[in-house]
Amino acid sequence: MWQVLFTEKSEQEIKSSIKKGDISEDDMRVISIWIKQVKKHGPESLGQNSNWNDHALDRQWSGHRASNYSFNGRIIYRVDGKKIIVKVVRITPDHDYS
Repeated sequence: MWQVLFTEKSEQEIKSSIKKGDISEDDMRVISIWIKQVKKHGPESLGQNSNWNDHALDRQWSGHRASNYSFNGRIIYRVDGKKIIVKVVRITPDHDYS
């Protein structure tokens, strides 16, 4: 069984995005499905579902991966041993990860 942990910064960003309406209840349901899938089947299962469009990142995000939870929304995470650490959840309409 895998663990999914949120960094303090990502928790703050999620709360702020929910308050601003950038992350909807539907988005949170999809994010919950992502978490359950990773906990049960591990991060390698994300590549088996093309809906996540899971992919490696580069440049300043080298070592991290991103999964789509909506058309523009991304879950940015890194694998730390047998833990999934969710680094940032952000709405990025132009795919700007900075």
